[in-house]
Amino acid sequence: MTFNSTKVLSFTILLLCFISVFSIQLQANEKKDETAINNIIQNFKDSIENKDDSLFLSLFHSSNVSWVGVISDETLETLISLDPKFKQQPKIMNSTPNEFIQNIVSSKQQSKEVFKDIQIFQDGEVASVSFNYDFYKDEKLTNYGQEHWQLINTSEGWKINAVNFSFSRVF
Repeated sequence: MTFNSTKVLSFTILLLCFISVFSIQLQANEKKDETAINNIIQNFKDSIENKDDSLFLSLFHSSNVSWVGVISDETLETLISLDPKFKQQPKIMNSTPNEFIQNIVSSKQQSKEVFKDIQIFQDGEVASVSFNYDFYKDEKLTNYGQEHWQLINTSEGWKINAVNFSFSRVF
């Protein structure tokens, strides 16, 4: 082996070590972010069940994040057939996290949201969380649909910055 081939071999080994360490660090950061996002999901569900508005609101970047529900065509048609006043019901429901949790806290009914098929996509700075949900009041399914969150990684950690969901009511 010549002097140059020794340098090339040393450089190659050093480069491979650097790539391995970098890859391990990236995987550790991804795991840490996934764990933090899963904690937000769990805290969201727990705060609904425990009627904990402080915990719930702490999950959001600000009090005026986008919170938009879209009523399914089938639900809207059924509502109109039951009462024509629902012809005035907009298909889009705008709200806030505070309005949502205050409705739960002020209700005598126990609420629970069940998430299924959770998918998380993130790059360490922004994330999206998508899932199917079932919403229960007093153990009775009241509505279901898909929910999509946008999250941002702030100096205080991951926070929800937008919530969009479909809304199909169980009659």
